[in-house]
Parts: sequence; C-alpha cells; structure tokens
Amino acid sequence: MADTGVARLDAKVRQGQEILAQLKPLRHIEGCDKLARKVSAELKFLQKLQRKPHMLKEDHLRSSNMESLQAIADTLSAAEGAVAVLAAFTCPETGERVVVDVVAAGGAEWVKVISRNPAALQRVSLGQGEFGQRSTQEQAERYLAAADGNRHYFRPPTVRFVFSAGVGRRLAERLRARGVTVTGQCIDDEQLGVAADSDSDSGSDSSGDELEEEREETAPLDQEEGDNSDERVSATLGSLSPDSGLNLDVTAMLAYVSNLTNGHCHASFSEPVLSQQAAWERETPVKPALDRLFAGRQLVCCRSAERAFVSIVNTVGGPSEQARARLLLQRLQVVEDRTAPATALLAARGKVRGRSAAVFGTGEALRIPTVTANTGFVRAAAGQGVKLTALTHGSRALTEAKEHPAAEGGPAAEAGGTQPVEDEGSSSSDTSPPSSDVDESVPGSLDAVAPLSQPSPLPVF
Repeated sequence: MADTGVARLDAKVRQGQEILAQLKPLRHIEGCDKLARKVSAELKFLQKLQRKPHMLKEDHLRSSNMESLQAIADTLSAAEGAVAVLAAFTCPETGERVVVDVVAAGGAEWVKVISRNPAALQRVSLGQGEFGQRSTQEQAERYLAAADGNRHYFRPPTVRFVFSAGVGRRLAERLRARGVTVTGQCIDDEQLGVAADSDSDSGSDSSGDELEEEREETAPLDQEEGDNSDERVSATLGSLSPDSGLNLDVTAMLAYVSNLTNGHCHASFSEPVLSQQAAWERETPVKPALDRLFAGRQLVCCRSAERAFVSIVNTVGGPSEQARARLLLQRLQVVEDRTAPATALLAARGKVRGRSAAVFGTGEALRIPTVTANTGFVRAAAGQGVKLTALTHGSRALTEAKEHPAAEGGPAAEAGGTQPVEDEGSSSSDTSPPSSDVDESVPGSLDAVAPLSQPSPLPVF
C-alpha cells in the first residue's frame, strides 16, 4: 500500500488545493468561507500525513471528506442563482435542523449533495444499514418539512438531491414520488448487487462521507465593504412571482426619491455617511434596480410608513426630493396597518417597535415581500427565529439640502420654504420626524443602515 497509498494521498492534497482555487471567485456567496475552511482543515490533515508517510493508513484515505467537499463545490459552481452554501434551517414543527448544501435560484431551491456509494445507499434504503442511520427517504421527508416551514416568498423551496456518484433507479423513483427532484446517474438496481426487498422503506442513511452531522449552524456573514444593491435586488427577480405586489418600507421610499439616486451622486458632502453612500451609489445605483423591481407591480405601503415618510421628507427633504415624493405617493396604495404572527411574536418579545411591526406585519399579512434597506432589523428578526420576507437594497439618505454648492455648480437646495408633501392620512401639521422609531436607522435621519451582502437572507429570501 506504501507507494500507491502515497500517490493517492498526493492526489487528494492536489484535489483540496484545486477546490480552494475553485471557491475563490465564489467567496461572495454566504457560507462559502465556511466551506473553504472545511477544505483547508481536511487539507491540513492530509499534508501532515504527507510529512509523515509512515503514519499513513488505508482508513485515512477511505474516510477522507475530500470527495464530498468536491461534490459540494462542483454543485455550487454549477448552480444558478446560488445565494448560500452549508446553510442551516430549522423545521418549526419538529425543531429539527437541516443543513442545505447549496441554496440556489435566489433562495427558491434547496440542494443536498450525496456522494456516497449508490450500493450502500440502496442497502440502507432497504433496511440493511446500521442501527441509527437515516435513510435517504427519511432525509427527504426532513428536508421537505423544513422547506415547508421556511418558505421563500411564501412558497416552499423545491428540494433537489444531487447524487454525485449515482443512485439506484428504484430509490430515485421513490424520492421523486415524494416531491424531490433527483439529479445524477440512475443505475439499475440489479447492477448494484443489492437484494431488491421491494417495499421496504425503513432503515437509514447517514450519507457516509457527508458532513451534515458535524456541520455547525451557519452564522450570518459580517457586513462586507461596498454596496451591491443592484445585485441583491436583481437576484430576486427570477424567483419572485410576476404578479406579486410589493410592500414599501420607509427606507425604500426615501432611497427612491433621494437626490443621491437621481443624478447627484457626484456631489460632495461634509457627513462621512453621505460621502460613503455617494461612493456606493456611483458604483451600484439603487434606483435602476428598484425601477426594474417596481415595473408592472402593485406598490403598497402601510399607513404608518406613509406618515413617517411624509414627515421625514417635509422636515429634511429638498424641493426636488419633495416633488419626487409626491409622484411616488400617487403610485402607492396606502393600506391600514396590519399584523402577522411573525411580527406579533417579535413584538411580544420586545424586539420591535410599533412602526417596524406595522411595516413588516403588513407585508406578511398581505403575503407580499417588503422592500427595505433596514437589513439590520431583518437580520435581528432572523436571530430571534423569525424569517421575514424582504427584498433588501442599499441605504440612501435624503441629501439635497446637504449638497455642497461647489459640487453641483450652484447653491445647494434648501429644504425650508418649499411646498410640503401632502399627507392624506394625517394632519398637515405633523412634520416632525417620528422619534420612537428613529433607532431603526431610517436613512432620512442620516443614521443609515450599513448594507449586507445578499437576504436573507436577506436575503436576504
């Protein structure tokens, strides 16, 4: 085994190095760093054996996770609209946790990668496995139940099992009958050399060299520098129903009418947060992404959001921003505040103030996504076990009154003395910013939420 074993060891080390190179351009995907760390840990162990070849045993090579890691990396590379890898989800009904190898299609598809020998899978599916192992069918039921409890835009994600080493034809048919999409070579049962105990559906399958049992829950990634609003919003269009309406948060409405997103991103500002937002806007403009998202859709906002928006625009908005705000309000259908179980749960825990509960509760109650720059709130809700259906974009403040005169070739517009935006739902004298909810980082207060890489998601969805 000495010479052949060392050669196989060297091949696995090269394989690990190639996987790391393969993952480099995918590091923007949530959880990819975690996958890379798993590959690096496996690689470190194998390289240690390279330095001490006398310690090499057959078990070291046979138990290596490198093939499974390779299969996940290949699936991630080939996936359309991949947004996460090694993402943990909990089934609300049972409390069981499943780890989805690749979340694809913008969040609308869950992919599990199985690289175990198809004959072993077949034996386990027929009840011939070891005690305590889960069958592939049982794993399918767990994934389907978790998907039903973690809906993407109010629909369960589709579940796909990728068998990188192939799968028995009968097992594939059983999975498809349960609603699982099966990818991989289907092998006739006779070729697997396993007795076809036709109707047995018990037993288990731990998927052998898969990593699920040792995978820890994927934590949210830290905020990345920069702002990828266009990518975040655009990534959702493929999985969002064409007839779905949109619920606008105050942050979305402010971003839409801001001077910053309407041709003034080259202005200069004294406030660092505005200078940073201007740089983000020059790199990835928000309004074109929102225009594509809004096109042909019914736009809704709740009464609390409308009042807050009008109050902020009247207080800190310039004349052009106020004019745009009036046009936007003409497009909106204003509905009364609503509640939903998800936001009611947060409110009961003291984790959300009135307006946030109204804004997100209205979207959840109407079963339409909420468009928001308040990614911090969406992430905090997820940390409390509440998944909100939200489309996130970069935060943009109202800037017209803050532009330096030299930046635009003339005096900066002043907010005062202009015609206020009409607020049909409140008294015309209500022009002060809402104090109870300013801590939600509404851009109009110049206390901007720093954007995340893509929701949960947010894509967060």
